[in-house]
Amino acid sequence: MGMTIKQLADQLEVSKTTISKAISALGLSNRLDRSGNKYIIR
Repeated sequence: MGMTIKQLADQLEVSKTTISKAISALGLSNRLDRSGNKYIIR
């Protein structure tokens, strides 16, 4: 199941910027696939 960054941020009650920074800091950007406007972790 994919989620947009906004959906994930809303669920965790943090900002979209926080999610984006965490994805980059954890090195997960190369493990995410985009499907339309949703990210899916492989």
